Amino acid sequence: MVDWGEPSSRMLAYEVAPAGAETASRLYLPEDGPVLHLERLRLIGGVSAMLETSYLPLVRFPGIDAFDFEEDSLLRVLDDEYDVEAVHVTLRVTVARATEREAGLMRVESNDLIFLECGTRMGSDINPIEY
Repeated sequence: MVDWGEPSSRMLAYEVAPAGAETASRLYLPEDGPVLHLERLRLIGGVSAMLETSYLPLVRFPGIDAFDFEEDSLLRVLDDEYDVEAVHVTLRVTVARATEREAGLMRVESNDLIFLECGTRMGSDINPIEY
């Protein structure tokens, strides 16, 4: 088996903000509904592997913004602290051109082709958990 190295994450954004139109529609919130916005750079053996952005509705997960997601697993916190597990995930994977910011983080050239994944996790009550 190939040893690619240890997986790790680097937190790039961690803020409470209004959902905005697109995020609100995905999370069934009003546009000004508060969400926890997380952006993490996923690494494997210290090499950039994925840029991940998550939005979680604070109305569904009060106090979730107090956790340290550089240390805590988001899925563990949702399961252990909120008794929520994703039972349905909708993902769309496309190919896009890397923006200058994405290129710098992923260590590729601007306009290089990258995979773009967008989706929503739903709980057993068919309400969105994360976008």
